[in-house]
Amino acid sequence: MKHRHYLSPEGSKSPLLLLVDDIPENLKILRGKFSFFKCRLTFAMNGVQALERATEIVPDLILLDLMMPGMNGLEVCKQLKQHPATTDIPVIFLTASNDVSHLQQAFAVGAGDYVTKPFRTEELIARITNHLELAKLRHQAQLKAKQESILRELVTEIHGSLQLKQILSTTVNNLQNLLGADRIAIARYPSSKAPVIVASTDTALQNANYPIAAPLDHQPYIHSTTDPNHLTLSDRDWFQRCQIEAEYRLPIIQDSQLWGILLIHGQEAMMNAINLELLEPVIAQLIIAIQQSNLHHSLKLANVALKRLSNLDGLTKIANRRALDDYLDREYRRLQREQQSLSIIMLDIDYFKLYNDTYGHPQGDQCLIQVAQLLQQSVNRPTDFVARYGGEEFTIVLPNTDAPGAIYLARQIQKNLADLALEHSTHDRAIASQSVWG
Repeated sequence: MKHRHYLSPEGSKSPLLLLVDDIPENLKILRGKFSFFKCRLTFAMNGVQALERATEIVPDLILLDLMMPGMNGLEVCKQLKQHPATTDIPVIFLTASNDVSHLQQAFAVGAGDYVTKPFRTEELIARITNHLELAKLRHQAQLKAKQESILRELVTEIHGSLQLKQILSTTVNNLQNLLGADRIAIARYPSSKAPVIVASTDTALQNANYPIAAPLDHQPYIHSTTDPNHLTLSDRDWFQRCQIEAEYRLPIIQDSQLWGILLIHGQEAMMNAINLELLEPVIAQLIIAIQQSNLHHSLKLANVALKRLSNLDGLTKIANRRALDDYLDREYRRLQREQQSLSIIMLDIDYFKLYNDTYGHPQGDQCLIQVAQLLQQSVNRPTDFVARYGGEEFTIVLPNTDAPGAIYLARQIQKNLADLALEHSTHDRAIASQSVWG
């Protein structure tokens, strides 16, 4: 089946007519009649050949003889209207029969018109022109409806995800189906980095550098190898590397800044036929989807940061009691299932109230911060968990650690605390002591 891609409804070629008659002399006469009519002609001499030609080339109109040996014109027309590739082709019967029943049968099987011989050339041309115009209008209406349907589906799919990668992938794949282009891609223009292909129907281009400078006027433009004077050295290198004949560049503008460029690759004739009004709503919805994705990403990061802050002790910046409870419960259950050891070091600062009374609360806060930093630096494994239990009390959770291992670490911490040599002039003992549970 021939497929039509939904670009501009206007065609650049003259209409193609299929003339069907079993008598060669009649076809020769018809060819002469159409010599001044701007059209292209192709011929068939029987019903079977007519069906084959029609499905192969999909002409714009069929001029069909009614009375033919074998498969007559009525059966040909009936089968044409039943085939999805030829159902919309206008059929005009051209016959010497004046039988009214033939006229009725012709319209019953889907004929668009019925002309009897001998005919006047001007009248036949007028009828053909009229049916071509009607077919063109019908095709435009069908085209518009199809475009709107595809665009609705595309917009729905674009907004069906908050993940930027999925949004861009959906856009390029659906646009390729809509336009029938060789390739669709999106180049991202970061503010401080070189532009890069972030989505493409050609996987070979994914994440490739896009060596084209940002357009200064932010206007869509077609670049083609047929007009090399308008290609920069970067353009030529890019076109050669990717085997591009023509590239349609449509800027994606967000907040008055160039976010990226939608790239359409294909033949220049196809590029010139693209209806820009068809793509403008797609780009507008894409910009909205990008904004929503960015907001979602920012919100997600904010929630992660908020959760992190809610699990941190505001003063010492290590885990707080809530985070400790969650981690301890999770690790206890896991290690119980795996029948592995779990050790806990509990540490509190002795005479801390007296320290606060002597040096003041700001200095007491600094003491807590220094002890917390020392404890955090004393553990080596990612699974070791240091938390402020409350006040001047700290806890270290040591998964997969037996009592001897915990005691060894506790003694090391005790030594490190002694080396820290926190001043406490009103007491001659170390200001920190520790207990070990395992």
